Formats: sequence, C-alpha cells, structure tokens
Amino acid sequence: MLWIVLLISEQDTTDMYSNVVLRIGEVIKYKYDLYVNEFSKRFEVIASEEPDRESFIKAL
Repeated sequence: MLWIVLLISEQDTTDMYSNVVLRIGEVIKYKYDLYVNEFSKRFEVIASEEPDRESFIKAL
C-alpha cells in the first residue's frame, strides 16, 4: 500500500486555519479505529481512490 499525505493549511470563513490531508490510494485497512476516532477529527481528509498522477493533480 502506498500512502502520500499532503498537509495544506487553508483559511476558512472564521479566519482560522484548518489542515487538509489528501489521501491517495487504498482505503484504510490498519489502525482503522485510530483513523476514525482521532486522525479524521483533527484533519479534514479528502480521499482520492485513483492512484494516477492526473487524478492527484486534479485533487490538489
């Protein structure tokens, strides 16, 4: 499994910064509870199921 994680800070409407994680590749298989209960609550996770370069660029 290949994971590429990209953290992007973007300004939202409340003038606060949020962290966005772009997940490339397969669905979460290991430590799923950690992903759901902690990671996804701290970061906005955008999943891209397509592993090719064009889809990665489009998701950015």
